[in-house]
Amino acid sequence: MIPRSLRTAGVEVVIGAALAAAAWVLYWPVVRLWWTHDDFYHLHLLLANPRAWYVWDRIAYRPPPPKMLTPLLFLSLDVDRFLFGYRPALFHLHQLASLSLAPPVLYAVLRLWLARTWAALGAFVFLLGAPVASIALMLMVRHYVEVIPLAALAVGLWVLALRRPEHGAVLAVGSAIVWFLAALEKETAVLLVLFLLLIPEGSLRERLERWIPHAVALGAYVAIRLFFLGGPAQGYGFVVEKGDWPRLALTLPLKVAAEIRGRATPAAWLFLGVVLAGLGVAACLSRGNALRVGAALALALAPALLVSIQMEPRYAVATWMVAAMALPFACRGLAARGGAWRELAVGLAAVACVSGVLANRLDWRERLADSVRRSAEWRVFLAMPPGEMLRQPLGVPGELLDLRWWKEDVQHLPRGAGWFFDDLFLCLHPETSRVWGWDEAAQAIVDLTPRLPAIRRASCGSIRPDAALSVDLKAEPPGIWWSLGPYHRGRYRFVFDDGVATVDMPRTGGFHLRRRAPLSLRVKYESPDSWVTYSPLLAVDLEKGAEVRWRR
Repeated sequence: MIPRSLRTAGVEVVIGAALAAAAWVLYWPVVRLWWTHDDFYHLHLLLANPRAWYVWDRIAYRPPPPKMLTPLLFLSLDVDRFLFGYRPALFHLHQLASLSLAPPVLYAVLRLWLARTWAALGAFVFLLGAPVASIALMLMVRHYVEVIPLAALAVGLWVLALRRPEHGAVLAVGSAIVWFLAALEKETAVLLVLFLLLIPEGSLRERLERWIPHAVALGAYVAIRLFFLGGPAQGYGFVVEKGDWPRLALTLPLKVAAEIRGRATPAAWLFLGVVLAGLGVAACLSRGNALRVGAALALALAPALLVSIQMEPRYAVATWMVAAMALPFACRGLAARGGAWRELAVGLAAVACVSGVLANRLDWRERLADSVRRSAEWRVFLAMPPGEMLRQPLGVPGELLDLRWWKEDVQHLPRGAGWFFDDLFLCLHPETSRVWGWDEAAQAIVDLTPRLPAIRRASCGSIRPDAALSVDLKAEPPGIWWSLGPYHRGRYRFVFDDGVATVDMPRTGGFHLRRRAPLSLRVKYESPDSWVTYSPLLAVDLEKGAEVRWRR
């Protein structure tokens, strides 16, 4: 006869294993990817700096980038490099294994309050979110993956420290240590230490006593951050002026909701609606719940506010975790009322699971296709001989610079291949003879050379050289500021090196620049009516703080 306690433990293990297996079922294709996104940037940092620089070399942290204190990210990638060499499939395998730990740990923590069904619901729904699908694909955001089980474990140990006074001190220290590791993994976990005090376990006095190790860990984290970065935070990316903060704060929930929804399909809208409904129900169950839900959302959104001018899916991961974890509490609260309320709770759970799976599969297919294309483009670039060009690759110019570094300086392959992001390059350089690029119909990189005359005619013919355009540029610390016009619809871009590099820009804004070298660029405007226009080449002396005003 198997003791009941062992049977219970066995059931919990099976559920946890099933949730981990769900991560593999949903996201296993990542192991077929090559390097993508900022992977070579991270490898560049690992190879260009002294061994294990991320745990001791403050000098390596000061120049831009990396600008962020994420030593455990670099440690994780460095372990892969030591164990696997430079085989990206094994890097992705490690990342998928790390992601598969998240749902069982979340389930175990939810079981501190919820029955098995509701706890499993929360962990499974979290796994289906579009932000989770996005971080499953990219090695560059492994810290967003590995911080999830660490943060959840810190919460679980904290609750146990308050529930089991005989081991409370040891469990509280364990929680503080795990939280400290989570904070060194990714800064989004830092504010979690404040939320612990709001969890309704024990009295306020008991929580404050158990929080002492966390206070020590928080002090240690701040000291380490000051040592490596020289301050609590450093600006990078787009500059946010004082007058912009209210607008950014008001629009942030909508931006995060869009990232949580992912691809705008009916299933995604339904999934988002159910999860938001659960968030609202959880907040309405009691005043204490309203306080905790509000505080959790505020602490999850706060780090994203700093970078929300240019929103990315990974910035929504923390908020998505809050929303997914609230849903099972909402269902449990409704079910406890019995009758039709219980049926409503079961219905919400069922709709969340079904719509979540459908939305996840549609969204995942698109995200995976993007990464597959990047993998194909980069592999072709490595094989390109001197003089050949890659047309309009995905990603940003900086990623291609690190790809070139990998090809020429690490692999010692022939130099001289290039790329361009804007077809203006073909208009200004008619001598370009061999070009490769993505073919949507073939879903592959093909030789575009036979099509070059047609591509040139279409691209150069769409340019309106006399169309109105205005540019105001000003170089002023901490970077460069601009105002573009006169159009309010359409898209603006900065174009560098005749189209070799382009960057999408809002009509007005500022960008942090650490380098003060001279800057030359064109401004491109793309009309919704499929025509474009360019400014002439504009030179900005960043060192002297020059101002450029141009009109046509």
